[in-house]
Amino acid sequence: MRSGALVTLRADGYAGRGRSPFALAGCEPRATRSSLTAPIPLQASSAVRPRPLDSRRGTGLVTRGIGSLATCCALLALAACSSLPGFSEAPNPRLRGPLAVRNQHPLALTQLALRPRRPLTTARGSRALAVGVSYSSIEEVEHAGAQAVAFDGELLSVVPRVRYGLGPRADLEIELPILFTTSGFLDAFIESWHELLSLPGGGRSDVEDDQWSMTLSDGDEELYSLEEDRLDLADLSVVYTRRFQEEGRHAPALAWRVGVEAPTGSESAGFGNGAWDFGLGLVGEKNLGRVTATFGAAWRLPGQPEGFRSSVEHELEQGIDLHLGGEYPWNDSVSFLAQLIWSGPMVTSIELEEIDREILDLGLGVAWDVADDSVFCISFHEDLVAATGPDFTLRAAWRRGF
Repeated sequence: MRSGALVTLRADGYAGRGRSPFALAGCEPRATRSSLTAPIPLQASSAVRPRPLDSRRGTGLVTRGIGSLATCCALLALAACSSLPGFSEAPNPRLRGPLAVRNQHPLALTQLALRPRRPLTTARGSRALAVGVSYSSIEEVEHAGAQAVAFDGELLSVVPRVRYGLGPRADLEIELPILFTTSGFLDAFIESWHELLSLPGGGRSDVEDDQWSMTLSDGDEELYSLEEDRLDLADLSVVYTRRFQEEGRHAPALAWRVGVEAPTGSESAGFGNGAWDFGLGLVGEKNLGRVTATFGAAWRLPGQPEGFRSSVEHELEQGIDLHLGGEYPWNDSVSFLAQLIWSGPMVTSIELEEIDREILDLGLGVAWDVADDSVFCISFHEDLVAATGPDFTLRAAWRRGF
């Protein structure tokens, strides 16, 4: 840190180390909270220095042990794949995808998402049920001048979805997510996981492990914050889908979609944006032999939460989401799934890559039949840009009748 640099201690923050703007972002441990508000000059000789890589939590034997654990997990996953039921040359053409996931960034969870789906709609009068459970870890912390981004923590989301057939080509889908917030326990494991697979670290080694901070601010303006250790409802979304083209020899099946999101989540706690969101989308599917490709695009118009509504300079951006996926049936009951979802930036008025970059989510999963009309799926997700999005997401989902 250069001589004469200023660090401001806010009522909800503390002086951070190196890259972490704890003083501006509010991720101070409860035991050291300060009420100081005046700028305090820190000289180059100050004890506040970037944390050296060999002093982070989980060093030495512990870090090597976690790395070994990650290796063992990878080997066990390969062993599990090799023990799957036998490969079939001509499997049942039943499809089990795509991965019905969404952007797990805390701020994105307050906005409408048109999840990937097949253009095939539910029959008139029929009902379908799905439940997805996702556990995500994010650590994106930085500041520049008065602007501060601090998204550091872990999120558990449980999302029940119901779909009802309205006609031969249309259905209606409703989902009401439940979200739990926590400082978590995965940081050391994820650092070792990224090291093992040579994935971008996203600056994780510069920040203390297993801390909580979920704030976005510009000086005295707090644009967004999310409470820790809270279980609550998020916003309710309703999506109408209508198929307008059947799959042909050279043409994909296509359906258009329109969605709204109602402000049922707590805006003050950060579980909702307190406004209505709207979105339009298109989904498609084409059989390419043994592999089936799924694709889609969506435009979303987010409502502005109070922090953005009261700000002159900042707003949530209209967004575009694009997805492309593939399904490879292993046999009559098992399929492998791969998927990419590109999401545009949510906020561009704060010029920090921890919030103003796109997200490219890679999802890899396996799905298998558990009954004639139900499927269970497990998938792993990683943001390939490693700038704004969550670093690590595990998802398990069950669906019946979809």
